[in-house]
Amino acid sequence: YLEINYLLSTFQLEKVCSFIEQINNEVNAKSNLIIKIEIFFIILIDKSSEAELLNSILLETETDLDENYQNLFNILNNNENLEINNWITKKINSELIFLYSAMARIAELPLDKNFLEVDPLNMAIPIILNKSSPIDLRIKAANQSFINNDISVDSLAALYQSVDFNSKQLNNSQETIKELAGKNELLLSYYFQLVNIQIFPSERLEAVINFWNFAKSSDLDQIAYSLSYKIIDSIEITSEYLDYSPEIAISYIYNNDFEKALKWIDFYENTKSVDEKSTFVRILLNL
Repeated sequence: YLEINYLLSTFQLEKVCSFIEQINNEVNAKSNLIIKIEIFFIILIDKSSEAELLNSILLETETDLDENYQNLFNILNNNENLEINNWITKKINSELIFLYSAMARIAELPLDKNFLEVDPLNMAIPIILNKSSPIDLRIKAANQSFINNDISVDSLAALYQSVDFNSKQLNNSQETIKELAGKNELLLSYYFQLVNIQIFPSERLEAVINFWNFAKSSDLDQIAYSLSYKIIDSIEITSEYLDYSPEIAISYIYNNDFEKALKWIDFYENTKSVDEKSTFVRILLNL
């Protein structure tokens, strides 16, 4: 059962087909998983009539109608024109979410937040790969995957950069931030893109600080520090950035680059003095 779900979630459909031929029918007992997968594969090879026949048998034998599966079946088999955002009409069956996600990806249908809530660990990657799903949900899934070490920071950054903000939005940050209020994933992406359009180092650092501050207020600071590591690493230690030194040191600590964190806090204390900010950073560094 776990093997089938893993293959479906990673979209290895040929391996699913081979695998289900080797297992016994105990997996099929509650949710009719195997027969539903077989019908799905028959649709994929354009055997519409055979798929209709098997699905009619399924409908006769299934005591609790799986509306979500039937909606996907009808869309894939060109039987019904449902609105793409309304194919989920019943509570998600956790045993079938990986099959649903594979079918939805073929049909170019979106997944919704229920998929991530049912199984955030295993459904994150299918949601990221489903380009029809809302971008804020895909970013939320990507954040989860990054924290679980399932995707790289470069992949995460690419998704953040893919959000389509127009020039008016990027040039009018105050208004755009108000428009996106409450949409934390989109806002974090927006702040990140603001960082990357800055030309001068001082302006870029200021944008990074704003990026971090928003991330902290949304409990996304681990994500923000990781995304900005390469940017911060390009900044030289100079008096121009003295006041930002504690924040920069903290970002290095979050990225496990303790040597550079120490250099920045030493620079701060030697130039300015020991204060509450530097003491806090020292405590973090020691921890």
